[in-house]
Amino acid sequence: MNIQLNGRTLATRATTLAELLIEQQIDLNAVASAINGDFVPKSQYAERQLQAGDRLEVLSPMQGG
Repeated sequence: MNIQLNGRTLATRATTLAELLIEQQIDLNAVASAINGDFVPKSQYAERQLQAGDRLEVLSPMQGG
């Protein structure tokens, strides 16, 4: 299926958010995620199902000032 990951189209076989992050070699514990504009708590990554056309934003916290 195709989804949008941080603005780019991506073909994936992942069915959950956790599977997608692992597939993309993204550390699940070091990011915040939203699907279609809705924040997804880390506790729901393994259960949150992906659908074709989903828009996923994955952000890493930044330090500095």
